Amino acid sequence: MPVEAINQAGAYFLHGIEGWQEHLVLVNEGKTARIHRPDPTLFLLLKIRRMTESDLDDCTAFMRWASRSGERTDGAIVADASDRARSSSESAGKVARLDRLRDALRAFL
Repeated sequence: MPVEAINQAGAYFLHGIEGWQEHLVLVNEGKTARIHRPDPTLFLLLKIRRMTESDLDDCTAFMRWASRSGERTDGAIVADASDRARSSSESAGKVARLDRLRDALRAFL
């Protein structure tokens, strides 16, 4: 079963990210299935587009976990996506959350 089949609503967003397949981490592989999760870069890219307060909390928690686990993110890709989302947003709250994400990302890197 492909990764995008798990959450069909999320598949739309997943396929909107160029090269998303390169950002999968194999969690387990059995005889008939492989289970992946997003790496920090993909996780953040998936959350940036919406960036609710809950998404920001998810991002900061994932970055803390990834940092403790020694996982890295492509800061340039995430910063670029964040800047694009920020410039196209009409919501002051979303812009503020994206700014907080950028601050957290600097600390993470």
